[in-house]
Amino acid sequence: MKLLTFTTLLGIAAGAAVTTSSQVDRIGVDNVLLNLKSHRTGFTHVGNDGVVRSYNGKGEVIDAARLTPQQLVAVAQEAPSADEKKHLLDVWANVDSSKVNETQMWNPPQHVLPSRFSNPKEKVDVDVDDEALALEKARYDAKDRLQRRFPFCNYVKCQFAFQCEFFFTCGPCIGASIGNEGHCWQPTSNSNL
Repeated sequence: MKLLTFTTLLGIAAGAAVTTSSQVDRIGVDNVLLNLKSHRTGFTHVGNDGVVRSYNGKGEVIDAARLTPQQLVAVAQEAPSADEKKHLLDVWANVDSSKVNETQMWNPPQHVLPSRFSNPKEKVDVDVDDEALALEKARYDAKDRLQRRFPFCNYVKCQFAFQCEFFFTCGPCIGASIGNEGHCWQPTSNSNL
């Protein structure tokens, strides 16, 4: 009887501890993004080379990290639109950031830079996508009023880190390979933000 009780409890504990690989990848991305050095007028960008770089307001890299293919997929999954998600998955399909050398990590080539630095005259659209935001707020209200953060961060367009962190209590402003604006990062509930 004791053995049956013990094995039952052990099975329940093991089942509760099971985490899917996509959850692990998402938590891993959170750990990377939330632990990068940042600058309040800076911007975080995941380049076409699979390296996430944190820039200060002058466009200088202040921190960088290589993302695994699984982490890149996790970043793409957070894209606010299906078109952007598909584009990012296509761009990062065969990327191996482990092949990016230290020089390129800290001094990315022109084609890897976010367009705000490679083409500074390009207009940045940082308006909140009102329709997407309204939809997410409605889902939030209907689903869980006790949650710490609204689950709409990735629908908020941004240009600087402080816009996400202070105005919306989201993670950093993350840009990828589309356009000149970024989107606020929605940390998982397991993240320390």
